[in-house]
Formats: sequence, C-alpha cells, structure tokens
Amino acid sequence: SVKGLSDEMQSQLRRVDQIDSKLWDWRHQLEEELRSRLVEVEQSLQQLGSAQRVAKAAAEDAAKKLNMRLLRLEGLAEEHHSHAEDTNGSLAQLNLRLEELEESHGLQHVHHDEEIYAHVEKIRVREAEWQLQQTTLEERFLEHSLSTQGLQQKFDVMQQES
Repeated sequence: SVKGLSDEMQSQLRRVDQIDSKLWDWRHQLEEELRSRLVEVEQSLQQLGSAQRVAKAAAEDAAKKLNMRLLRLEGLAEEHHSHAEDTNGSLAQLNLRLEELEESHGLQHVHHDEEIYAHVEKIRVREAEWQLQQTTLEERFLEHSLSTQGLQQKFDVMQQES
C-alpha cells in the first residue's frame, strides 16, 4: 500500500511537472507575442508621427503661400482703389471743365461738345470697369481670407493634436 502511494505520488509529481512546463511554455509564448505586438505598435506610432510632421510642414507651406498671395492681392486692391480715386477726381475735374466750356461757348461748339461727351462717356465706362475690377479683387481677397482662416484653423488643430 505504501508502494502504491509512492507510485501515485510520483505520478502526481510528473503531472505537476508537465503542467508547470506547459505553463512556462505558454507564458514564454505569450511574452514573445506581446513583444512582437509592442514592436508593431511602436513602428505604427513612428510612422504616424512622421506622417503628421509631413502634413504639418505641408500645411505650414500652404499657409505661407496663401499669406504671400493675400499680401499681393491686398497690394493690387490698394493700387486699383488708388486708380479708381484718381479716375473719380479726373472725372470731377473734367465735368467742371465741361460745365465751364458749356457756359462760355454755349451751343456754338455742339460738335466739340459731343466729342467731349463721348470722351466723358468713355471715362465713365473705364470707371465702371475699374469698379468692377475692384469689386472682383475684393471678392477674391475675401475668398482667400476665408481660405486662409480655414487653413489656419486646420493648422491649429494639427498643432494641438501633436
């Protein structure tokens, strides 16, 4: 009976050793899988970080280009505005001269007056064209301003995320 107990005890010890060996193998395999997955996650994070830096640089470059275009458009708008003011002043002077001529010459120079009226009409057409161009530039300026604001907001969000 003692021999049976000894054999039973040996059998139990072998099973415990086998279970212990299996647990050790399972634990070792699990650790290897975790290390492998951790390496994959680290690589993914590095790739994401790199992609984010590239996107940030591209957004900064686009914002700089838009700012340069915006400055150029502002300059053009100022220039056109200045030309429009000059044209308005010239028209006012021409109108005064025309009125003075009409008073001093009366109807004697009808043909000459018609030429002046035609010239005044051309100037008015040019003024209307300048005003149209100025309005177009102002609209483009507003569009670029809104676009720049949108890019700035995206850029700010990207900076906050990084």
